[in-house]
Amino acid sequence: MKGYTLDFGPEVDDEPLNLQRLKLESETRQRLETMPNFTLHELAGYCPVQGQGDLEGQYWYFRARGSKWRFELGGNENFTKAPSWWHGEYWPSVDGFAAGYLTDEDAIGCILKAVELYQRGDRGRFESGHPGYERTILEGWSLGALSLHRVVKRLNITGAQALEQTKAFGIDRELEALDEPRPYVHGFNRDLGKWVELKEEDD
Repeated sequence: MKGYTLDFGPEVDDEPLNLQRLKLESETRQRLETMPNFTLHELAGYCPVQGQGDLEGQYWYFRARGSKWRFELGGNENFTKAPSWWHGEYWPSVDGFAAGYLTDEDAIGCILKAVELYQRGDRGRFESGHPGYERTILEGWSLGALSLHRVVKRLNITGAQALEQTKAFGIDRELEALDEPRPYVHGFNRDLGKWVELKEEDD
């Protein structure tokens, strides 16, 4: 019996993604297709789910992994340029890993939410001189949108000062996460014929 090869055509850089490849509800698809000045070039993967495209002439990047997702705008594909705007949220789940397995529908929903917040919200806090600028930059670090090097450079402070200010603002999320119940992973036990919780190797 001969096998079959499926040819979806060559991948072309900087070309919009064929939206018919995405599994979306009709309402979500319509929102995506009618979003002004917005282009989706790619959405793929698990752990992380990643997407990229253009919004109002600027590069955007989407990443979802573990228990949170984030949307960055104004950077570049090589990450040699930091984003100028970002938004991120937690994706609640029992095991703490669901964000890394977002469906097309959920991922596009997160992206469209961030785009609408950017277009309709007040962007002043992302500009130097705004009263909320320091907190915004530190939140960007906490979300993973900015490296510590970029935070230090933008705020003209030391790394130690950045950590202290982050704690003072109450946004040291990674430290707080140590007090939360640990996430767990399920695996299928063939002997028992059911899914069981897997122990961590470090236990």
